[in-house]
Amino acid sequence: MFVIIAVSTVTLFFVFIKFLRIHEANTKPKLHHSGSTFIKNVITKCPSLTQVYKPPSIWGKCGHIQTAIYAKIGRMNCPQPSGKRHSVIMKTGATITFDIFQPVHGNHSSGECTILVCPGICNSSEKKYVQTFIHYAINMGFRVAVLNHIGSLPNVKLTSPKIFTYGDTKYFACMMKNVCEMYPKSRLVIVGFSMGGNIVVRYLAEDKSRQKSIVCAVSWCQGYDGLRSTHSLSFGCGRFYNYMVTMNFTLFLIGMNCFT
Repeated sequence: MFVIIAVSTVTLFFVFIKFLRIHEANTKPKLHHSGSTFIKNVITKCPSLTQVYKPPSIWGKCGHIQTAIYAKIGRMNCPQPSGKRHSVIMKTGATITFDIFQPVHGNHSSGECTILVCPGICNSSEKKYVQTFIHYAINMGFRVAVLNHIGSLPNVKLTSPKIFTYGDTKYFACMMKNVCEMYPKSRLVIVGFSMGGNIVVRYLAEDKSRQKSIVCAVSWCQGYDGLRSTHSLSFGCGRFYNYMVTMNFTLFLIGMNCFT
């Protein structure tokens, strides 16, 4: 009996170590790029892209643990920047809202610049990770405009029988148009998180003339394809994520009274 317990304990210990990836060394990120002069300048001016990232030693190397902790606990003492909300009624009757946050200590040393953010699925400027990004950006001298996906704000009623879509760019384009009219002399940087990354990349690809007014575009965590990922989420541990996404989206729709 003792031998069985000892073997089981050792096995669980090694599984635990393997799962947390504690045995893996911290390494520099592997960059894939065209090697152009512009890209090299960006890498030179952003040293964090080539530095070794050192996550928390116990759980920081496991993406599953990171996801679980941040989803349930979130960021402690999350900043809550104050912005001004703007609303636009589209021809379909849908109400588009976006929030604009002004720089805290004046514009960035390089000049006036506005960052336009497209959050992830079901997200808005009220999500902690977006608020954290806004906080850092406005304290560095950037203006930030954040698109609130239709239906993501509990205090904003739906004015059309449709919430946001997975890849439609017209809502982001609407915010872009209005921000450009408000600040015609401002340089523009667009940032997309997760699903928002899909949207901003598609926005730029749909019409190449849109790229002329954009200084830089950043797609963060755009690591999935909506159709192809459904296959991998149907097997193994992926089914758990599929279940959680389904339940969260169901609760989201219930909150919007979509089933009444």
